[in-house]
Amino acid sequence: MIIRVPGMTKPGTRCDHPVSLIDIYPTLIDLCGLQGNTIKGEKGKKLDGFSMKPFLKDPVKGKWDGPDVALTTIRSTKSKWGQENDLHHSVRYKRYRYIRYNNGKEELYDHENDAYEWNNLIGNSEYRTVRDEHFKKMKKILGPDSFIPENK
Repeated sequence: MIIRVPGMTKPGTRCDHPVSLIDIYPTLIDLCGLQGNTIKGEKGKKLDGFSMKPFLKDPVKGKWDGPDVALTTIRSTKSKWGQENDLHHSVRYKRYRYIRYNNGKEELYDHENDAYEWNNLIGNSEYRTVRDEHFKKMKKILGPDSFIPENK
């Protein structure tokens, strides 16, 4: 993702912290100084995501209020709308990406040594702690009421 803000960002700087697409809208609100209620309708909810403005000001030391992983959720191609148990989730940290499918199967990749995700490390006992940490982060972001299937 490339973001340029005149007078704020410096050419050639790079931030290695993972962020999610859901962070774009809060960032635009913050950069434009917009205020007001983002909740629309009686069933509306608080705006998700976090402003990336601290990373735009200082890509290395910016104080980020969001999670240290980026969450991606996709729906199974065989799902019917509204079925929560048909979601696949992934969390990406600076080095690793952990995937949990709706059937409980898992994948874990080390992007430092395997940028193209050819070597699934989930069965390697040396990476059990890394897997457990990423699963906990996924559960924390998704919340206690989210459906996450048992692993297989």
